[in-house]
Amino acid sequence: MVNLKKNFILSIILAFTLISFVILSLVYKLPVSTGAPDSPLTKNLYYKGLLNKLYLRMPRDCGFWGCVTPDYFPFLRDSLVKKVNASNFKYAGFGCSNNIPLSCSTGAYIYQDGKNVIIADSIVQGSDLQSLTFKGNIAYDVNNVYDDGIIHVSDPSSYQKLICRFYQDKTFVYSEYGRQIQKDYKYFETQPITTSDKFRLLVEREQDCFSGKPIAEDDKSVYALQSGGGLIVRPK
Repeated sequence: MVNLKKNFILSIILAFTLISFVILSLVYKLPVSTGAPDSPLTKNLYYKGLLNKLYLRMPRDCGFWGCVTPDYFPFLRDSLVKKVNASNFKYAGFGCSNNIPLSCSTGAYIYQDGKNVIIADSIVQGSDLQSLTFKGNIAYDVNNVYDDGIIHVSDPSSYQKLICRFYQDKTFVYSEYGRQIQKDYKYFETQPITTSDKFRLLVEREQDCFSGKPIAEDDKSVYALQSGGGLIVRPK
């Protein structure tokens, strides 16, 4: 009878401890100073929890009229950044070639933990931190291009963004409309539309891209963009 009572008390203590740890893990978090430039997209974005766990706190969405009530439960918007130690987490650089910086998303802010390249709440699959290089407002490693997200080309080091939603490397030309978006910051898998040596833009300004007229050509096809989005390919 005595042993049964002891086991019951121990079970209560264990359950209370476990519940307390879960609640504390949910609530107790401290802001992480990453060294990222101070902006609404990076301020108070990452938090350190128990056991050096790293969390991404999504911004509060208060609709059209803005936030008028106190933010009582901000930790409910936290997302765990798996397999990343908060103590080693810091800002690596900015990767977005858009001419207007405010048009770049949080996917342009690149972080690292000494082993991996990280964007938002995910380690970039196939990333190589040792070869990560920043060239202007574009970054790349041996496997990926980082340009407001991740783009897959055959040769990341020769990546170049063109107007009219095209980009290229030393071998191929690609269209942004050929992307297939995948989760966890994998590549935007894109099939080449033509070779770089054959491709020629027919317009010089971004505002002329959606005129409905041909905007580019190669030796076999002409290319135009639909006003609602989409690449039109016509034979010559």
